[in-house]
Amino acid sequence: MVLVMTVHPGFGAQAFLRDNLQKIRRLREEEAALRERGRLDHALDIEVDGGIDHGTVLEARDAGANVFVAGSAIFNAPDPGKVVAELRQTLS
Repeated sequence: MVLVMTVHPGFGAQAFLRDNLQKIRRLREEEAALRERGRLDHALDIEVDGGIDHGTVLEARDAGANVFVAGSAIFNAPDPGKVVAELRQTLS
């Protein structure tokens, strides 16, 4: 697993840094190259942490991320369970 921080580390509720989407894309490209050369025999999980919400989760997924950390979007919501369900629905 590779973790890509999509905010400046340190505190919650920051804005998603879209420049990191290119890092995610590059990781997927590197994964494919390693597989092609026989140097990787399992799937690479790419986790994103920071600024993940209904709008950014799709951007991160489309760039190649497959594990998502959504802190403030969930825990600052009046109904955290509903937000989790909505994020899952967005990704399905």
